[in-house]
Amino acid sequence: EGDYVNGNAQGKGKLVNSNGDIYEGDWVNGKAEGQGTQKLKDGRIYTGQFSNDFINGKGKMIFANGDTFDGNWVNGVREGQGTYTAKDGSYASGEWKNDNLNGYGKDYNKATDITREGTYKDHVYIGATAQQPKTAQDWYNLGNVTRDTKDYEKAIAQYSKAIEIDPKYASAYVGRGGAYG
Repeated sequence: EGDYVNGNAQGKGKLVNSNGDIYEGDWVNGKAEGQGTQKLKDGRIYTGQFSNDFINGKGKMIFANGDTFDGNWVNGVREGQGTYTAKDGSYASGEWKNDNLNGYGKDYNKATDITREGTYKDHVYIGATAQQPKTAQDWYNLGNVTRDTKDYEKAIAQYSKAIEIDPKYASAYVGRGGAYG
């Protein structure tokens, strides 16, 4: 459905593919180009930017299981800044490359209530960022990351540094207490 110029889709239109996929949005010279929505037969729904028939630019994918990814895409692959959110509230946010968290990022696991922030390689957490923590929040976050590695003595020292900077920072006391076990 839509307008055609010289046999090519042009302007706003809708295409229902023989495999069941549906694209509705902007067309230029017969290709998805600009804003659109793609509903795939596997249940995924993407709304955002397209270029040259590919998901390209800023957009949001809703997966069949209810998880979402909101961020940048290049040729249908997560690339650049973005946030993946699971339906349970867990998330991974930061720099994406080749469909994986790569570089600086942050993740939160709802089941364990653990937040990590630092460097990731192919969606695997490598460690806290190399820059020196400055604020009580920085030291508290670093303490959380260190506690997750089960280096409790070091985590206690990091929580204590957060408390030294801000003696009213209650979360740092809780974290330090948890590291003591």
